[in-house]
Amino acid sequence: MAKDDWAIVVGIRLYPGLSDLEGPENDAKSFYEWVVSPAGGDVPPEQIAYISSSKFPAQNLPGKAEPAAATVQRAFDDLQDLAEQNSKAGNGLRVGRRLYIYLSGHGCAPRLNDSALLTANATPQRAGYHILGRLYADWFLRSNFFDEAILFMDCCRESYPQTPPNIPPYIDVTGADAMDKAKAFYGFGTKWSRLSRERKMADGKVHGVFTTALVEGLKGAACDPSDGRITAASLGNYLYANMKNFLSQADLDDPEIPKEPDLEYDKNPQTPLVIASVPIPKFLATINLPAGTAGKKIEILDDKFKSVYSDTATPPALKVQLTRGIYVAQVLVDGLQAPFEVNGTEAVNVNF
Repeated sequence: MAKDDWAIVVGIRLYPGLSDLEGPENDAKSFYEWVVSPAGGDVPPEQIAYISSSKFPAQNLPGKAEPAAATVQRAFDDLQDLAEQNSKAGNGLRVGRRLYIYLSGHGCAPRLNDSALLTANATPQRAGYHILGRLYADWFLRSNFFDEAILFMDCCRESYPQTPPNIPPYIDVTGADAMDKAKAFYGFGTKWSRLSRERKMADGKVHGVFTTALVEGLKGAACDPSDGRITAASLGNYLYANMKNFLSQADLDDPEIPKEPDLEYDKNPQTPLVIASVPIPKFLATINLPAGTAGKKIEILDDKFKSVYSDTATPPALKVQLTRGIYVAQVLVDGLQAPFEVNGTEAVNVNF
């Protein structure tokens, strides 16, 4: 168990002063299930602040709606209180190794490159009720309260410059060598000034497109196929390449809808941030075989031209489990070759 890790998970679906959403609570639940799972983040449940609309009575007035900005703020304050308790006990201000922050709901951008989660008590005139996720993650890294911060925000980032930024109410604290040794991954579901998207997914529920891709990646689709590690780089590469696969066709055709997330992480391969490790997943590939290949040798090569599968062809199809990667299927005696990719998100059907 990652007993030294902590998490704040927020999903806000109900907004009396704005429009309700369908996806954020489902998304927060999906992320919570991953972050608490022994096969995922493995964070102890008692070290997770899990805040969602359904945990509070529904309200008609925005001023009484929860979770409000102060409620979410309290989860961060609790970590500060814990740091002070540690310090008084002579153990320093450090709280833990890693802090996960997941925020989903309506959003806006009070300033250039900001990403703010609007809380349930926000209205068009009270957009100052929000949480600037990046500023909190930055603060907890600079302070040396945590060694690593992993931030995911699935909310819109429309520019709203008239909004007063709700800056974290903490004095600046910079720990010794904090920024030299700190590691971070910041993932935003859309580009600055743009909209995020939610839609019904394969489980029949509405989810954010970014979170759906994110959770699939964290569960293993983003792992390095050679060792099963999910690093900042492998997760980033997966999200850049695959988030678009979860968009609707209408959104894919709309040039105003970003097809990639906005990600920030250290790309130095010498000091990788390892987010999790999983058993190396395999995915079904169907190789459709012409009738004339019966009884002949079929072989599958990886991107290093190493044979990963060899057998006697038995049409009409060969079904084989493969890790993510680039491959070539071949029946050399007939001069047949077909390159293909296993990306972990789409069905693989190969034809010669």
